[in-house]
Amino acid sequence: MAIALAAATLTASALGGCSGGDRGRLVVRTDLPDGLREAVEASFEERHPDIDLHFSEAVVEATFEELTAGDADFDVWWGVPARALLRAEASGVLASNSAIWAPPGDGASEDGSADTDPRWHPWLTTPLVVAFDRTVVSISDAPSDWIDVFHHAWFEEVRVPDPASTQEGATLVGAIVVEALRDDDDLNRGFDWLARLHDQVDAYVTDSGAAVDALRRGDALLAVMSRAEAEAARRSGRDWLHYRIPTSGTPELVMGVAVVEGSPSSEAAQTFVDHLGSDQVATAAKLHTHWEPVAGQVDGASLPPDFELPQSWRAFDQTFDTLAVELDGWLDRWEREVRTR
Repeated sequence: MAIALAAATLTASALGGCSGGDRGRLVVRTDLPDGLREAVEASFEERHPDIDLHFSEAVVEATFEELTAGDADFDVWWGVPARALLRAEASGVLASNSAIWAPPGDGASEDGSADTDPRWHPWLTTPLVVAFDRTVVSISDAPSDWIDVFHHAWFEEVRVPDPASTQEGATLVGAIVVEALRDDDDLNRGFDWLARLHDQVDAYVTDSGAAVDALRRGDALLAVMSRAEAEAARRSGRDWLHYRIPTSGTPELVMGVAVVEGSPSSEAAQTFVDHLGSDQVATAAKLHTHWEPVAGQVDGASLPPDFELPQSWRAFDQTFDTLAVELDGWLDRWEREVRTR
């Protein structure tokens, strides 16, 4: 559904920067937190005083409509969910660009080869976790892997993000089906797995806040959510919240960055994309979002004590070209065969 929202431009002066003067102007569209924008603006303009950085803000759907209508008044789209970037790439509105920090295989194809003409780059990631109230479910009894979530103890006690209306839910469906195809090329096995999870679901939720509230009220015992959201909740005083990252692997949410096709400031835009791989930006991103930077070294000394639970994870493979073509159809099938069972 079209969402009408005027983009509110936040100028560099409003964020504490310099006035433009004779410097080149660069506009970056993002809805990332103000604190992260301010940190990135300061470090970027310190290194590139010839570029006057501005930010504008709008929801993803409004931004996508601007791009496809040819009305974009910005040069870089930053901090964008992977699914939105896949749609934009398919619509031909993103420019080919490189990133000096992009790892080998960035934007890998279905056959595993690297994309030699990338239109966007993954920049931040966070895994899906199984969260719980540790005053109700002991840490030793909590599921350590997905198979444990299927135990009868959790029957109709699990809150899961809705695949139809959340990035987390859509990512869960896509990752599970891709994993099934990768293991034995069996699409049905992926949907069987999703159906088993559905049998454990008490309700699908549209945001992590609702899942956290359900855990605290005792309306559910487990909740699937992103690690970033779980950590944000813990930092906001909910120290009773705990989580496990499934040991066999887990779907991973991705946010990325892209340069707009036809940008009059393409050189400055590329400079900004390259800057996102710096250690300063990685540290600021971790601090303000709880997401994991793809590039750069996070300065652990800059993070508060006990900033996050020390858990590692293995992400399920994501072949973005497959998801770009197949995910909408898989979500339709999930609605027909899983939600309604």
